Amino acid sequence: MRFAVLFLAVLVGVGAFFLLTKGESSPSQEAETLAPLAPEDLGPELAPAEASAELTEAPAEGPKEIDAAAIETIEREEAGFSGENLVEFHGSALLQPKGQRPYPAVRGTIEIAILNHGRLVPVSVDVTQGKFRVEVPDRCRIRVEGGVLEDQAVRFLGTDGPFTLDAALDYALVGEPIPIQRLRVFEGTQHVPLAKVTVRTGVDGATAQMTGGAPVGEVLVAEAASPIDLPFMPGQRPVWLHVSAEGYATTALLINPLEAAEKDVVLWPSATLNVRVTGPARDRLKALILHRNEPAAAGQKPSKRHFATIGMNATGITSDPDAIIFNLENVPALPLTLEARGFDKRGRETLLGTTSVVLGTDQAGRVELRLDEK
Repeated sequence: MRFAVLFLAVLVGVGAFFLLTKGESSPSQEAETLAPLAPEDLGPELAPAEASAELTEAPAEGPKEIDAAAIETIEREEAGFSGENLVEFHGSALLQPKGQRPYPAVRGTIEIAILNHGRLVPVSVDVTQGKFRVEVPDRCRIRVEGGVLEDQAVRFLGTDGPFTLDAALDYALVGEPIPIQRLRVFEGTQHVPLAKVTVRTGVDGATAQMTGGAPVGEVLVAEAASPIDLPFMPGQRPVWLHVSAEGYATTALLINPLEAAEKDVVLWPSATLNVRVTGPARDRLKALILHRNEPAAAGQKPSKRHFATIGMNATGITSDPDAIIFNLENVPALPLTLEARGFDKRGRETLLGTTSVVLGTDQAGRVELRLDEK
């Protein structure tokens, strides 16, 4: 019995030895056949924190190179030059202050307009150390609009109209500083600066108009706040400007574009006026002339200023059996003087009659101007 138990124990021990040693291999075999465990093989509970961070954090990217060719293509397409044969418009940019010799501008920009295939394309050209260059379509036409050289707004001499580019030429653009024309626009009753002011060129100093008439002239500045710096105005002669704002009657002033100036402009609230010209001499009327009488500072006389001449050929004049009728708008709410100009029986120009009226803000005024034989 004891021998059987002992023999059985020996058999169990031998079998256990073979079972434990059956799957082992030598170190050299392990190095060849086993790959190291990756962190994901360990599971979330066993993976090291630094290994997890490496997996979730995106690798840092170095700076990307700018594709200059792609940018140039985009710029060409935006300017409308895609597919064009391009050449260089290049040369020197010189600054010539008044009374001085021109010299190369250190920095600045030149504003040009390129006329190409019926399109007008504005382009800004940089100036560096007195030089400029820009690619434009071959044989295009160029108009130099103006620019800024060394922080001064300039106009370029001898560039009044467009010219056809000759790419073989080295152009010299001489910029002359533009005289600063500044308007300070005030409301008449409170004398406070106005916003949303529009400035147009005008034919003359007349600002009142027949009802329904549209403003005329080129808009130089739209809805700007006072003070207003005017853009460059080409030409050698004084220019009429019409200054307006919503709810106010337009005021005109004369500007010399060749001289720097800073001027005060007063706008008065607007009103409308119905004028009936009656009497036996009304058939000799040639024009209705209006003056405004502006209040003055203490101790000074009011100023009388002409602001409209309405000829008999103006659109909108009507009549009835008793009168010639003028319906006017954009009239200042001030004391007004009206004059009827025409011809006497001998054909000489004369003052046929006069009257006055005082208008209030937003008032629809009415006045009769009677013309009797003299």
